[in-house]
Amino acid sequence: MVPYPGSKSPFLSLSTDIVIEVLEHTDGRTIAICKRVCRVFRRFIEESPCLDYKIELAAASLVDHPPPGGHTIPVSERVERVRRYREAWTYLYPSDPITLLQGVKTTRWHFHPSGLFVFVTLSGDLSFVRLPSPLDPFTESRWTVPLQGRLPYRLSEFAVDPAQDLLVVLSCVSDLEFDMEWFEWKSHFRISLLRLDGSRHPLGSPAPVELGCITMGLEVSVHHDIILVHETRKPSRIWLWNWKIGTWLCKTSFCPGHVSFLGDSHLLAVTSQHVSVYGFGGDYTLTDMNGEPDICCILRADILNKFIKSVLSVNQPLRGPQSSFCRFDPQQAVYVIHLDVLSAQNESPEVSRLCVARTTILKWVRLVETGEHDWKFSWEEWKEQTTRISSLSPLDKFQQLRSDCGARLAIARKVNYSACLELHVLEYAVSEPDVATTSGGYSTPGGTYVRPSLRLRDLSTRCLWGLSDPCPRSVCLWQNGFVIAGDNLSIVCLQPRIRRE
Repeated sequence: MVPYPGSKSPFLSLSTDIVIEVLEHTDGRTIAICKRVCRVFRRFIEESPCLDYKIELAAASLVDHPPPGGHTIPVSERVERVRRYREAWTYLYPSDPITLLQGVKTTRWHFHPSGLFVFVTLSGDLSFVRLPSPLDPFTESRWTVPLQGRLPYRLSEFAVDPAQDLLVVLSCVSDLEFDMEWFEWKSHFRISLLRLDGSRHPLGSPAPVELGCITMGLEVSVHHDIILVHETRKPSRIWLWNWKIGTWLCKTSFCPGHVSFLGDSHLLAVTSQHVSVYGFGGDYTLTDMNGEPDICCILRADILNKFIKSVLSVNQPLRGPQSSFCRFDPQQAVYVIHLDVLSAQNESPEVSRLCVARTTILKWVRLVETGEHDWKFSWEEWKEQTTRISSLSPLDKFQQLRSDCGARLAIARKVNYSACLELHVLEYAVSEPDVATTSGGYSTPGGTYVRPSLRLRDLSTRCLWGLSDPCPRSVCLWQNGFVIAGDNLSIVCLQPRIRRE
């Protein structure tokens, strides 16, 4: 069938099947633009569930991710799930609070953006709570993974990746030792790979992996095939291990500051002086003096601000929403650097947030790798490629709670002494420029670099929540709302839903 017989446009003179097949090889943003060209385009795009599905995914900052063996959910149902998810965040109308846990005395817990809550029990086991969402509307489930008696050492840290059914357990296997050089307590650690039900993961190493003697302040994160162990205290070392093939990509390399994954072969490290990108594995394979695999510092961008006291944290944007058929679009990832600064006017404490699009940082990497730019970037060169968000109020940084999930950042604070929590949700939208201009860019030997546009949408709401302890300690943002914890670790989940007038 020809959609527009007699049209002077060669494209519209093609059959509908060919036009749809061509559009299916484009991204959702391009299809949405084509939908606004004319009524003919709009008609056959709306009549094609596959094209409508790509538009809904792009509008929700998601990409298609079929499970092994292909999709089992019909495309029409996938469109409806993504639409409900997107509309819920558009209106941001919270449901009634749901108490998940109350009176749990633990300081070690983790909430994955997909809706998996994990905490350490008093007996040293791991307890799981999986919450439903519009993307995966299954029923709530709870289970416990007993570790005592199964592992002959005590649990230190852990990380989860529900998409890979992976539980990473970092355990302390020796008594504490005091390091006189760094004045820190140390111990020997091991990494064990389990499934979420506690059984051994079939793709991982059957034997625990030895890390050696390191300090007690550790963070563990997972990105696809790579496990990162970061030593948060001095001497600030990192370990990178490909858990599927059982090889070290980096072993005990010095990497000060806060660290976040930039991709499958890059790390982003932030200090109060500079932002650095490190490469590992593949083309970046290096060895240290002991012959161990090491990382390579690719670029370093200075932060010239005399009022910066320290870096509070940097987010993990690649750990975003995910479901059985889609996941967060990495092209929409934005790195938010939380800075503890002094105001230039009155020298009062303030929290400032520096936002940089992931695509922008990757463009810096390509400029350095192709020899179009030196490996050092001055603040004057890249400051225009960032977006700065000031604090909600001149309150101390510890009175503000923050969390991120994919393309969203949540900033929360208590209103006076009431049980009212003010939530500010920022949504990022990263888009490549359509036409190369010199606006916001700079010239290089290979041409003019144009930064991607970064738009922020501010959603603000005030949520009343009833806890026996009205003092919130942390706020976690996930793909279907918020999780708020009080001093007694009572968890309240605020699920957004479509506002009905």
